[in-house]
Amino acid sequence: MFIRGVGMTKFDFTQEPWWRFAYDATMEALCDAKMKMTDIEAIVFSGMSSAAGPGGEHQTHKVSLLSDLFKTNVPIVETPSVCGGGGVAFWTGLRLGFKNILVLSGERLTDNLSEVTTDHILSAAERNIEQMEGMLFPVQNALVWQQYKKKYDATEEDLSLIAFKNHQNATLNP
Repeated sequence: MFIRGVGMTKFDFTQEPWWRFAYDATMEALCDAKMKMTDIEAIVFSGMSSAAGPGGEHQTHKVSLLSDLFKTNVPIVETPSVCGGGGVAFWTGLRLGFKNILVLSGERLTDNLSEVTTDHILSAAERNIEQMEGMLFPVQNALVWQQYKKKYDATEEDLSLIAFKNHQNATLNP
């Protein structure tokens, strides 16, 4: 299993819809892989915020929109997983059993008020107990770190090396 081609759009504020990002990145990835859309046997898509909001497209049928956009009838699986969406989409793609899988995401977090965007992001957490008790993502991450540190005798320096590695990798983004 390997990645044959990659595509990316600029991280920036724009009025373009989420599906435009997905389309542009897909075309770049297919070009990089020297493939055509007809070579793709399945698509795994991850995206959350495009379904509602005053500036949003109010599009909940993203799978059918992508099928029409790419002029394909291959299976399309949606994996809305907020911050972990890319990883979940990749993991899902690995398990589908197809040879040529397109894994993509399209997200535009600026098309809503902050409260609406926050609500979309927090929809990935349990609302009635966790959120009401203040168990938001930073708290959950801190608890995971505490357990990891205890289990593997890790240090703050170990954690800082992860952040350093991630920063170094991010500098390679266009």
